Amino acid sequence: MVNSVEVSTSTFYTMKNRIEKIKKRDGRIVDFEQEKITKVIFKALTATEQGDGKKSKKISDRIVKLLNRRFKKGEIPDVEQVQDIVEEVLILEDLVKTAKAYILYREKRREIREAVQVREEAVDRVDQYLGKLDWEVKENANMAFSLQGLNRYGVSYIVKKYWLNKIYPKEIREAVKTGDFHIHNLDTLGPYTFFGREVVVAKLNGVLKLISLKDLYDEIQQIEVLLNKKDQAFAKYPQNLFVLDRDGWTEVTRMVQKKKERKMRFIKSEQGQSIIVTDNHPFIVKEKKDDAKEKEIDARDVLEKNHLTLSCHIPSSISKENPLLRKYIYLAEELIKNNHSNFFLEGFESNDFIKNWGGSLKSLGTLSTSNNANSLNNKLELTEDLGYLVGLFIAEGHYDSWRLAITNSEKKIIEKIQRICASLGVRSYIHNKESKTKRISINCSTLKLVFEKIFKIKPLSQNKNLPVDILTYNLDFARGVIGGIIDGDGTRGSKNKNGQYTQIVIRVSSRTMLEQLSILLQFFGVIPRTGANTKDIGKKSIFRGKEIIQNYPLYRLSFSKRKDVNFPSIKYQRAIAAKKHWRSEEYGWNKILNNEFTTIADRFIYDITTASNTFLCNSLLVHNCAGWDLYDFLLKGFGGVSGKVESKPPKHFRSA
Repeated sequence: MVNSVEVSTSTFYTMKNRIEKIKKRDGRIVDFEQEKITKVIFKALTATEQGDGKKSKKISDRIVKLLNRRFKKGEIPDVEQVQDIVEEVLILEDLVKTAKAYILYREKRREIREAVQVREEAVDRVDQYLGKLDWEVKENANMAFSLQGLNRYGVSYIVKKYWLNKIYPKEIREAVKTGDFHIHNLDTLGPYTFFGREVVVAKLNGVLKLISLKDLYDEIQQIEVLLNKKDQAFAKYPQNLFVLDRDGWTEVTRMVQKKKERKMRFIKSEQGQSIIVTDNHPFIVKEKKDDAKEKEIDARDVLEKNHLTLSCHIPSSISKENPLLRKYIYLAEELIKNNHSNFFLEGFESNDFIKNWGGSLKSLGTLSTSNNANSLNNKLELTEDLGYLVGLFIAEGHYDSWRLAITNSEKKIIEKIQRICASLGVRSYIHNKESKTKRISINCSTLKLVFEKIFKIKPLSQNKNLPVDILTYNLDFARGVIGGIIDGDGTRGSKNKNGQYTQIVIRVSSRTMLEQLSILLQFFGVIPRTGANTKDIGKKSIFRGKEIIQNYPLYRLSFSKRKDVNFPSIKYQRAIAAKKHWRSEEYGWNKILNNEFTTIADRFIYDITTASNTFLCNSLLVHNCAGWDLYDFLLKGFGGVSGKVESKPPKHFRSA
C-alpha cells in the first residue's frame, strides 16, 4: 500500500499523502497508487525525449501534492480528475511536447473504450427497440414502430456517436452525456447549406452590401477557425455584421465554409425568385396564403404548385438606409478602406502625401498608379456613363495585364465606349478592325485599379458580379450598370402576337451577377424572373470540331420592358413596352413552380447563422443553417431569445 507515502518537494518541506482511494470509470473504488502515474509520465517523457525516470518521479510528486491541496481527507477523486491534474502539471513544467503526447494518449484510450462500448451496446439496441425500453424509440414522431424504424434506430445510434466523438468538442460531448442539454437531430449526419453564389443584402460595419454568401465570408476580417479537418469545414464569427430579414436587420453570429457533399435543389417561386440549397435544407412554406402558421420541411419535400414561399420587396425593406444616393466617391479613401495604399496622389506616393505634405484622402487632385500612369480625378463622379462602362465590362470585358479589354461587335456600342473613355480622359484603342467582332483596349492602369479594388469586379465568366457597394451608389450609376449588362449579355426574348419583342433575356454562367441584378431591378419597379436550365445538364454539343459536355447549368434572367422605365441600353431601346406582364408580380406568399435537382461547379458551400434564425436570400425568406451556435453557447452561456425568459434554456439544440 502507498497511502502512507510522503511527498517531498524540497529538502525543507514534506507533506503526508491523504489520497488513499480513487474512483474508476466503471464506478469501482480502488487503492490509489502513485507508481502508476509515475510510469505513465515516464513513458510520455521518454517518448518525447524531454526527461527520464528521475524527472518523472519529481513531476509525479508535484501531482500528488496538488491532489492533496484540492481534495480533503476522505474525499475520493476520480480517474478523469487525476488525469486533468497530470495535464496541468506537465504544462506548468513547460513540457509542451509531453503534455500534447499525454493528451493524445488520453483521447486515444477514450476512443478505444468508446469503440468497445459501442460494440457491446449495439447488440442491446435491437432488444431495446423491440421492447420500447428506450425513450428515443418515440423521439421521432415521423417514424412508425416498424422494421424500417428498427433499422433507423440502430444506424442513428452510430451516427450520434460519430457526432459526439468526431465533430463536437469535448465540452459538448460531456454536456450531452451528463444530460445538461439535449441536441435534437443528432442522428442526422448532414448539415444543410446554401450555394455560395446566392445573394443577400448585408450591412457590414454600417455599409450596405449586395453580395454573395461566398464573397461575404471572404469580407469578414475575423480569424478563420477550423471546425472539422475531414469535411474541410471552417467558421468565422463576425462582428458588426447584419443581413436583411423580413422584419429588418438580423445579426449574423457565424458563417461556415465546408466541402460540398450533398445533392442540391433549385427551387423557384411563381413570382420568379429562385434559390439553390442542399436537399435537406429546412424550407419555410405555407400550404395556403391565409394559413396562420408557417412550417419547415426539407427542400427535397417541397411540392410544386402545392407549397408557397415568401418573397419580399427589398427597396421598401431598406428605405431607412437611404440607398442609391452617393453621387461620387474619393478613390484614395476607398482604396485605403480596402487595404490598398500603393498609389499616387498629386504625383506623390500616398503615404508621403498624407504624412509629410499634410495631404488629404479627399484631395480634389488626381490619383494614379504611378508617376507616369494615366490618372483619374480622385473625386470620381458616379455617372450613368461610368455605370454603363462598368456594366459592359462585367458582361464582355476582361483584365488584360494593366489594361481593361472589352469585346463587342455592334458599332453603336463601340462608339459609346470610346465616348465614355474620352470623357474620363482615358485612351482607348480598337483592334481587329477588319473583323466584325472588335476588341477595345482601355489603356489606363488606374481605371483597372478602380474596377479591381473598389468595385471589386472579379475575372472569369462564372465569377461575374456587380460592385458589392452598388446599393450605396446613386440611381443613375445603377441604371447605367444595368444598361451596360443588357447591351453586353442581353438578347431579345419572345415576340408578342404582333411579332414585336417585349422581353430582355440574359443568360450567363454567373449565378451571383443575375441574383444581384434581380434585386437591383426592384428599385426600378421591374419584376424579373430567374431560372436555370437544369434539363441541359449532360447535354453534348460540337464546337470547332470538339465535343463539349455541359456539366453545370446556365442561369437566366428575363423581364418585360415597361413603358415608364428606361435604361441607357441600345438593345433595351429596340424592344417595345409590354402590355401584359407576369401572371404573378405581387410580393408575398407565392406558389412554388419548380423544385428540381441541380449541380454546382463550386467545391464549397456555405452556412450562415442569424439571431432570428431566418433571413432573406435572393429576396426569399429562408431558414438559417444553425438554430443555435454551440460555440457561443459554451463561451457566453445561453442569452435567451426575443420574447422569452433569458435565464431559461431551450429544450432542444439543432445539430446542424
